[in-house]
Amino acid sequence: MKPGNPMMDSTHPNEGMIAQSIGDYQDALAGFAHLRVRAGTLSAFGFKRKGKAGWLYAEAIPGTSLECRVAVTTAGKLSETVVDPGTGDEYIQYRMPDANGAFIGQVREAVTSLLNRIAAACFERDVFRLEQSLALLETARCRWGEELEYLWEDSPEYAVLRRADTEKWYAVLMRLPRRKFGLAGDEVSEFVLLRIPPDDAEAIHGDSRFLPAFHMNKRTWFAMPLDGGADIAEILRRMERSRELAVKMMIDERLIHEVLSIVGEIPAGRVATYGQLAGLAGRKRNSRLVGTILSMADLYGEYPCHRVVNHAGRLAPGFTAQRALLEAEGVRIKTNGLVDMPNCQWEADGAKRGGTTKKTADKRRQK
Repeated sequence: MKPGNPMMDSTHPNEGMIAQSIGDYQDALAGFAHLRVRAGTLSAFGFKRKGKAGWLYAEAIPGTSLECRVAVTTAGKLSETVVDPGTGDEYIQYRMPDANGAFIGQVREAVTSLLNRIAAACFERDVFRLEQSLALLETARCRWGEELEYLWEDSPEYAVLRRADTEKWYAVLMRLPRRKFGLAGDEVSEFVLLRIPPDDAEAIHGDSRFLPAFHMNKRTWFAMPLDGGADIAEILRRMERSRELAVKMMIDERLIHEVLSIVGEIPAGRVATYGQLAGLAGRKRNSRLVGTILSMADLYGEYPCHRVVNHAGRLAPGFTAQRALLEAEGVRIKTNGLVDMPNCQWEADGAKRGGTTKKTADKRRQK
């Protein structure tokens, strides 16, 4: 090639262009070492099958006579080259750390952009590998169009699935030693954490198949192993129910804050019922909805949810600390485990035991 050809010129006259960092290119390429091909995505992106060799994709680099060719082997290994399709010559300057100039930066930027697009469209992190984990991810992708999100770069063993419409989590995947979940052994396995339906809390907490949630609120989340010990149909069913709970919390954001605001007014030494809170919030027939809101209160701040019981004074299933918290505040628990409601219930609309009057609650609802 002649010396003036930009393919050989690292000091192209257009020095005003900002060259793409060699580090960005190297990071994009190195990132594939921790990814795996997502089934069915290569052909959708435009890759062509090349027999046993794998897949090949080619894209012209705008403003040049070059094209970038990306190959993916049947084992999922990716490599890329830049060539002049007219001559067949390979262009390698964009890979050289010390090479600079506008033209090199232009090529480097185009290659980096293509690699990032392929990674986003066709690859996923290669962390969760068990069959049931992959089944969960495929269900979320195919049914709801939702992908696993790795929110903590320094902790790739944690990832979440969230609803696209409400942005609320409904599943947390973890790859951790079994002992973290109260199981024997230090072997690393995979687990999914799901939301506990309020009407199913007692059954879940009393079933040995379901494990305490690690690093999450154990009253509102539970864990299931993904090593084949549980039926995949049940896991998928419970994930769908968890997802339904995630949307219910967003039906009326104002109602959530209204209920939690009322909970914050329950004085120490008193308790309120779910139905009582529902009435004060203007939802007299929605005591179950109040229970759902309280089960996720930790996402909105600190509230004295331990001061809420059912109409008979029964404590929340699975909330093992509730009794001690109430007794420390002077609430009397009878021998049958129920709160002494006649003497301990908060009278929110009266002055006898303090609290919010009905008039004040009505004003709050109007705001």
